Amino acid sequence: MRIASRDEDWESTITWLAPTPLEEFLERPGDSEASFYMILGAQGDQHRLFYLGMTFDQYPHWRLDQPDHRARIEEIRRMYPGVSILVSAGVLETGSRERYSRQLIGEIESLLIFVHQPEFNGNKRDWVDIRGWHYVTNKGHFAPLESVVYFGPAVGEEDE
Repeated sequence: MRIASRDEDWESTITWLAPTPLEEFLERPGDSEASFYMILGAQGDQHRLFYLGMTFDQYPHWRLDQPDHRARIEEIRRMYPGVSILVSAGVLETGSRERYSRQLIGEIESLLIFVHQPEFNGNKRDWVDIRGWHYVTNKGHFAPLESVVYFGPAVGEEDE
């Protein structure tokens, strides 16, 4: 499926790295190329999505060490005792190798939050202000995210 628009549109791929236990991720992050991250809870073989976030001028491991995230993680641990907390970082590709704008990363984050409704994202769950059309493919270790999300008119058929 492809986006059909005369306005600005983006076809993007996010490649998600394997989920890593939070403490290990903070010690050896490997997230230097990441624009997105998700906080997950391991429940058997399944992953529960707690939070989706973006970074623009910092790394996800820096973001996770900030007071608001430390408080969020403590709240997750309080509400879900015994659940292992994992982090996965997502690397954005749009086909153009230019530096991505804060607006583009923010709009993709908004779309991901709106579609997936993570429990600990307080904003962007009801509706979002997206200015362009977006077609986002999630690759790699993206579960529990959908493999494709989009906003805007689309035409064509999805590849099998």
